[in-house]
Amino acid sequence: MNIIKINKKPAGSSRASVMKKDKGSEVTQEKFNSYIPEHNIFSIRVLNTSLAILCTVFLSACSVGMALKGQKEPDLSVIKKDVHRSDVELQLGMPIRTSTDANGQIKAIYEYEVGKEPSAGRAIAHGAMDVLTLGIWEVVGTPIEVLKGDTILLTVTYDKNGRLISANPS
Repeated sequence: MNIIKINKKPAGSSRASVMKKDKGSEVTQEKFNSYIPEHNIFSIRVLNTSLAILCTVFLSACSVGMALKGQKEPDLSVIKKDVHRSDVELQLGMPIRTSTDANGQIKAIYEYEVGKEPSAGRAIAHGAMDVLTLGIWEVVGTPIEVLKGDTILLTVTYDKNGRLISANPS
């Protein structure tokens, strides 16, 4: 364990003060002070203000980013009889579940979300609330963005050639 002792220079003394460490090494007070940056009230205020601004910027990334990113709704107009499976999957993505019956028909269940379109207006509103509340809005704004929208399941039946026979919401 290192114990550091600082002997301050007495007033009017010409002898240099010495800081002792274990193992007998010596460092002068002036040399020790040169390693410690001087802090004044102004620099501490600037540091605190900078940290507050950085926290606000980093915290605001959640709800603001989610509102800007969003998720476009699929184009359901392509879901028509005799459309190929690849065209449906281009809009809805890969099915979450598939099964094949004895006739060779394929039943696929797709999951997609509606109501999560990207919105610059929502992002601006979240950003303004973040600034006004110094980032506390994220406690409310992020869950709002997460819970926004609805998840819909769509069951699609294809023939053995991959052509759409029927589509029904689940």
